[in-house]
Amino acid sequence: IDAQEYEQAICCLKKIVETAHSLGATRQLAHGCSYLGIVLQRMKGHQDQCVEWHQRHSQLAEGLGDIEERCRALSNLSSSYILTNQARKAVEAQEEQLELIKETRTQKDLCRFYGNMSISYRSVQNFERAVECHQRSLQIAMDEQDAYLQCMSYHQ
Repeated sequence: IDAQEYEQAICCLKKIVETAHSLGATRQLAHGCSYLGIVLQRMKGHQDQCVEWHQRHSQLAEGLGDIEERCRALSNLSSSYILTNQARKAVEAQEEQLELIKETRTQKDLCRFYGNMSISYRSVQNFERAVECHQRSLQIAMDEQDAYLQCMSYHQ
């Protein structure tokens, strides 16, 4: 995707966010913020903006009381912190996510969590913990016999 296509996507997503906000559609607003953050994450020079949108997504998900949505928001937020060289904040977001995962108890969320934690620990040069988290992520994926999770785990 080239820069012009990213700009078109951002324009479209901002319209979705504006519409959802004007309609009071909080869940759709949260999703729009998430997608906007993800697109901005992929654009060079826009990483700081992606943090803002993921923070907004996280706040909206918390307001909805939707634990799984909040887990996704915190996962995206931690990734954006890593991209903006804020590894400590990434770890904090992931620790908060782990507390929520303990409530949802979904293996998919736990697998993603450990994968993201391995990246965060690697970013702060705690290689021992990075390897430990990576191995946990991979073990969960193998236990679940989930090819997608296995690919994600190997990618970490």
